[in-house]
Amino acid sequence: MNLVHGLLFIIAASSVESQNLPNDMLQDNHLISNGMTDGLQKHHKKPKYKKYKNSRCRTDEGKQGKTGEQYDTYNYIPYQYDKDKCEEKCSGDPSCTGYEFKKHRVCEIWHETSKKHKTHKEKGAYCYWKEEEKIEYKKHRGRRCRTDTDKKGSDGHEYDTYYYRDYQYEKNDCEKLCSSNNDCSGFEFKKEKRCEIWYEESKEHKTKKGGGDCYWKK
Repeated sequence: MNLVHGLLFIIAASSVESQNLPNDMLQDNHLISNGMTDGLQKHHKKPKYKKYKNSRCRTDEGKQGKTGEQYDTYNYIPYQYDKDKCEEKCSGDPSCTGYEFKKHRVCEIWHETSKKHKTHKEKGAYCYWKEEEKIEYKKHRGRRCRTDTDKKGSDGHEYDTYYYRDYQYEKNDCEKLCSSNNDCSGFEFKKEKRCEIWYEESKEHKTKKGGGDCYWKK
């Protein structure tokens, strides 16, 4: 009986502890447990970064920006991100344009598009801007992607689906996710509905009339 009471106490304590965690930490744990960490996929191609030593990231207008808008902030307490973890978080996020890191201080994941790679000098800080590799696509407007045998395919087999309600991916995010994956043959996008990342090899670039646009890699 004492053993049962002990187990019940541990379960109750764990439940209370999880309720006291910050919402953003709970969200990260939820994503990790479900294998959905920031859109990171199998055979994901590691992005290249331009490193700026003793520098903080800035917008193309030279502005600092704001957390929650131009970037997301992960302070060392409570996240304890090292440089590799900060880079991994950016690399797995198609909307991340770069990251800023200062040891034992902060990891900033930037979403602001940076054409000029602007920075601001600060000792001990590092800014890493992504260097994007341009991949060309053939766009099929108002058509959905199909296999070479004219089949629809299925989620988790020929393609992976990222619904807008869960990921809020825009067209550029969807394209970046495909471009960064060697196994992606193309993508299908419908605004505020879905992003489909296709893995089925398409030699004939088959499509079918429907809602959304299909983009096959050239």
